[in-house]
Amino acid sequence: MMMLRFTSQISLILLVLLCAVTFNRIFCCHERDRSLLLIFKQGVVDPSSRLSSWSTQQDCCEWHGVLCDLNTGRVTNLFLQNQFQNGSESLGGEINLPSLLELEFLQTLDLSFNDFQRISMPSINTSALVHSHLPANFSKLYFLRLSHNDRLRIDNLHWLSRLPSLTSLDLSGIHLPMEKNWVQSLASLHLERLYLRDCQLTSFILSIENASFSSLLFLDLGLNDFRHGLPKWLFNLSSDLYYIDLRQCNVRGQIPDFSAYRNLHILELSNNKLTGSIPDWLGQLARLTSLNLSMNWFHSSIPSSLGNLSTLSYLDISFNQLSGTLPKALEQTYVILGLSHNSIGGDISNLLLTSDFVLMSYNKFEGQLPRISSNVIALDLAYNSFSGSLSSLLCHTESDINSLLYLDTSNNFLSEELPACWSNWPRLSYIYLGSNKLPGEVPPSMGSSLLKLRSLDLHNNSFSGDIPWTFQTCASLVLINLGGNNFAGTVPIWMQQSVAVLKLRSNQFIGDIPPQICNLSNLIVLDVANNKLSGSIPSCLHNLTSLVSGLLSNALINEAADLPVWVNYPTPYEFKIDLHIKGQELKYEKNLKLVRSIDLSSNKLSGEIPAQLFGLNMLQSLNLSYNHLTGGISERIGEMKFLESLDFSHNSLHGNIPQSFSTLSFLSVLNLSYNYFIGQIPLGTQLQSFDAWSYIGNPELCGDPLQKKCTTERNPNNTIQLLEGNDDDAFLKSLYLGMGVGFAVGFWTVCGSLFFNRAWRHTCFRFFEFITGQIYVSVATKLRRLFSLWE
Repeated sequence: MMMLRFTSQISLILLVLLCAVTFNRIFCCHERDRSLLLIFKQGVVDPSSRLSSWSTQQDCCEWHGVLCDLNTGRVTNLFLQNQFQNGSESLGGEINLPSLLELEFLQTLDLSFNDFQRISMPSINTSALVHSHLPANFSKLYFLRLSHNDRLRIDNLHWLSRLPSLTSLDLSGIHLPMEKNWVQSLASLHLERLYLRDCQLTSFILSIENASFSSLLFLDLGLNDFRHGLPKWLFNLSSDLYYIDLRQCNVRGQIPDFSAYRNLHILELSNNKLTGSIPDWLGQLARLTSLNLSMNWFHSSIPSSLGNLSTLSYLDISFNQLSGTLPKALEQTYVILGLSHNSIGGDISNLLLTSDFVLMSYNKFEGQLPRISSNVIALDLAYNSFSGSLSSLLCHTESDINSLLYLDTSNNFLSEELPACWSNWPRLSYIYLGSNKLPGEVPPSMGSSLLKLRSLDLHNNSFSGDIPWTFQTCASLVLINLGGNNFAGTVPIWMQQSVAVLKLRSNQFIGDIPPQICNLSNLIVLDVANNKLSGSIPSCLHNLTSLVSGLLSNALINEAADLPVWVNYPTPYEFKIDLHIKGQELKYEKNLKLVRSIDLSSNKLSGEIPAQLFGLNMLQSLNLSYNHLTGGISERIGEMKFLESLDFSHNSLHGNIPQSFSTLSFLSVLNLSYNYFIGQIPLGTQLQSFDAWSYIGNPELCGDPLQKKCTTERNPNNTIQLLEGNDDDAFLKSLYLGMGVGFAVGFWTVCGSLFFNRAWRHTCFRFFEFITGQIYVSVATKLRRLFSLWE
């Protein structure tokens, strides 16, 4: 017996030593903690086997995501967040929260960015698992993060009262639509960080007026729907408050005075319904680094006190109703300066813009363009009233190393020829100069200097001449929009494989569509409409693989991968263009990747439509109208399963409309008018749903939706053929035909008899004389009686 006891003691000592050597601590994982973690695992769905190490064969302190105290072996931290945040490593199923809260030394719990759908909640007063030896409110947990489990729903937050040590709570993205008293549930805690973004909360009014969040430093309630003014408790927070985020909360009224929060660094109130003027007291927040008041209803002018905020690096007051002029104090450098979509005006030609991102579009600025410093990365001055030349902006730089990547001065009144000083801006990648009055030719130096150019938009100006061949050195060029000018010559053939969007419509281009176009395997938009192009449609267009495979160009997928972005603001680094699709001009920006379109309309193209063209099965819009195309439509058109808009009008196409048309289930715009199509419009709900104007000008077409119906009869060979016209038309035709034949027969029967039979002729004439005499006597008698009455 003593030997057995001694052996057990030796085994225990060896086990302890093994733990100490292997895990560099005195104690192994506590058995109670192991059991509680295994209870939690039972409810977890683990498709990627992230918890494969959670077994009895391994010490629980070595399990994935588990951290233990090195001295006691008690579980202190559980990190099971999905670090990839893309679903590939997501855990699902149920969160057994009571089992985790029974881990008496647990300090941090992070289950964020997973796919849990259910949660079992702890009882307020007792454990939901076993009879615990712990007090109901005993917990060392100070960090709890369950955010971004988008299918998880929690009915109430009463259970948080069991966590008196909690200082950081993040439930962002979890559905809490039934929780109306969440403020009261949290008011008793000493939270420093509270994140309840996008939780479907509808109320944040605290009925207990004397309650406060006196420890709160970070508060994020964005993307909820509160629909009333800011509550009083929001002004009983810690004087050390650092961060407030109430964006897109449907908050109304004026901004109360936040000036007591002198330590406030970030104030985010964008996309609400705040009214009044921007308060002057904002200038007292001396430590403010980020201020976002965009997308509200603020009016009046910009307070000059904002210029006092020397630490401010992010200022966005765009999408309001601000007027007046731009205070000179805002000339200081910001991370971003957002003033767009207001009514701010004045001449700022003497202003030096130094912010990294200057966004001032959709205002009333006028005069010459302002100057910019070498550190400006993005400059958006579109939709203003600037005039003059680009020279004042581009040709007076004080540095040989300029950072400008993005330039947008479109929709202004710039009217002088483009300068030749593009070599000052070697990093310039996105150029939008459309809808101005820029004349003359494009300088060749523009192409030879801007080797990183990705987007070139010069549409709706007065440019003329040829497009410089020097643009062939721009190997990264993705978008070319030169529409609405007076460019002449032939369609350029220098374009690189990177080109995905080519818009040359409404110019003076002549000649054939060059076969080199077919080499642009990344092309998803081709628009050369309204030119003077002739010849036939190249049959090689089926080589445009992006219109066949549907695979996106890497240039479009990674359009901003190599460019800087900034917090809380949509990137301007995106390809944007107006396209003529479905009979209207539509704006495409972030969704440009989804467009597949070819427009060759309003030219002088001739010949047949190549059958290979209908092999572009990912094409969404095809317009070949107003040309001289002949021949029929191939049955292969049925392969274009994603076609939404088709216009073949005003050509000389003939033959039957293929039956495969009826399989185009996405087709919403169709125009086959003014051709020579014959026969019946194929039956199918899709083709019959269009108006008759889609088919007018084809006199030999019949069937719905036209009024001209098709009927069938059998010919002597028992084959069915179509006869034009409806039943009424057939009856009228038969009636008129019979009347004509009858009249002819009667006429020649009478006249022939009179001509050849002398006796009949004399008898007929005597009869006519008798009738004539009777009529004369009758009329004369009646007239005499009438005259006697007058007398």
